[in-house]
Amino acid sequence: MRVRQRMERLLELPEGSLTGESRLEIYAGRRAVMDGRCRVLDCEEDLIRLHTGGGVVCFRGRELSIAAFSSHSAVVEGRLCAVEFE
Repeated sequence: MRVRQRMERLLELPEGSLTGESRLEIYAGRRAVMDGRCRVLDCEEDLIRLHTGGGVVCFRGRELSIAAFSSHSAVVEGRLCAVEFE
């Protein structure tokens, strides 16, 4: 086990928070927060695709938008119907 992974366990941090892995949190099907390096591949009202270190994440739904974005995080809002990993 790597030092960063041990630190995460000892400090009771979410897995991947110190190792630079992407992490996705979804709130009540209305908001998704992607932490970790990402870039936008597609941004439409019914589809948003983000390229992350772990691959491509597709958000499908209605009235989707990117509420906040940086090279290290993105916030997708709207009526989320599905999340797919490519």
